[in-house]
Amino acid sequence: MRDAGASSGERSDDGTVQVADVDGRRERRIARAVTWGTLGVVLLGAAAEIEAWPVTSFRLFSTVRTADGATTSLVAIRPDGSQVTVRLPDDQVLATTSHQARRPAPPVRAPAARRGGRVAARRGPRPGRLRRGRRRPVGVDHGPGHARARGARHDPARGGPAVTTTPAPTPTGTTTPAPADGGRVARFVRGIDARLTAPGPGFRLLEVHTLVALVIGLRLVARDWSAIAERPAALTDGLTFVSWLPHVPDRFLVALAVIGVGGVGLVVARRRAQLGFVVAWTAYAVLCALWGSSGKVMHNDVMTVWVGFVLLFARVPRRGQDDERTVAFGWPPRAALAVLAVVYWLTGVQKLRHSGIEWALSDNMSWILRQGGDAPASGLGHWVADHVLIAGALATGALLLELTAPVWLAWRRTRAPFALAVAVMHTSIWLFLGLDYSAWVLTAAAVAVPMSLAPTRRLGDFRGFGTISGRG
Repeated sequence: MRDAGASSGERSDDGTVQVADVDGRRERRIARAVTWGTLGVVLLGAAAEIEAWPVTSFRLFSTVRTADGATTSLVAIRPDGSQVTVRLPDDQVLATTSHQARRPAPPVRAPAARRGGRVAARRGPRPGRLRRGRRRPVGVDHGPGHARARGARHDPARGGPAVTTTPAPTPTGTTTPAPADGGRVARFVRGIDARLTAPGPGFRLLEVHTLVALVIGLRLVARDWSAIAERPAALTDGLTFVSWLPHVPDRFLVALAVIGVGGVGLVVARRRAQLGFVVAWTAYAVLCALWGSSGKVMHNDVMTVWVGFVLLFARVPRRGQDDERTVAFGWPPRAALAVLAVVYWLTGVQKLRHSGIEWALSDNMSWILRQGGDAPASGLGHWVADHVLIAGALATGALLLELTAPVWLAWRRTRAPFALAVAVMHTSIWLFLGLDYSAWVLTAAAVAVPMSLAPTRRLGDFRGFGTISGRG
């Protein structure tokens, strides 16, 4: 079977490049643009603390909790001036994001003393500069009174000696040779690029593509999206990529969810699967943006949205192409894996960035667990909070898991254990705090588990049943 993604440079009798070679180069360009572009936006949002959903800083419990804290309450003022506290919804969509709270401006330092309208400068020579004389550049002929630079050549056209390009000598008297291959960083980048753009089987892309679509469909049917229309317009002005939309009625929201589920059906049925995925992802992303536009930045669905974004550009194999190995089939699952790794890594980096190692070694986790008043297992969470060593072990394990996510997902045999580990972590968060991150668990499993299998093994081979990528 011929590899349609290989760029071997094969030519036909008339000297033209084979179509497969051209397709492979085009798909490699698409893979690099989509993958590195997506990762760049995600990293920029985290570095600049941008909160414009789905671009976010991924600050999930990134600050250290102590005995002192703040709560948010919604107060309605009656015409007579009396105040009534309004109970917040259970999902806390009206809560504020802590790091976006207004803080006092930093103190302004007094300007330096000025003399005669100019800033007073330190007198004397600057460190590292000669006080007298002039340093002569190496390798230049300074005239008849000086010896010509080593290796200089006379240029008759210019009427004088040429400037040499002799490398400057090192302290030991030898020149430093330039690395032939660009160094370790260049080799590392080339290795990642080669792994990203390597050909892959069609059935692996089909498995990941279908499973992520099923996660989107499950999230679409599991939530009452019409509740968005019940919120006052003044409470839905959070910055998202659909902030330009007016206040939408509940019928539009329900219809959008139904359309999204229909797109998932097309993906599962393998009927215009690429179009179906675009429809499902768009409906899901718009509804999630509207749902999280009420003050607090919602991270519950952002992982699925970003992983699904890179799959929008996947060329899904048609029936009969499941066993073909091409670049077009190989890069989308790997791009989804890269997004998964970077997002988890960022959640750990933000904890260290804003709290340092104290996030894990202090009593921070104990105070976090004490916030789960209405959680399914709040009593167990309070028991763990009272035992500082157990709470600290949970915090350390969560932080290490997030920071080492790229390592876990870089190796095929550790991808499935990583999916299991994040399932345990997010399940404990739900039990102790009542926060639903099931979309993260399902998305991690949808990407990491198929990618943990041997290149020739399909997802359903373990049970002997037919696989998602059946030979239609």
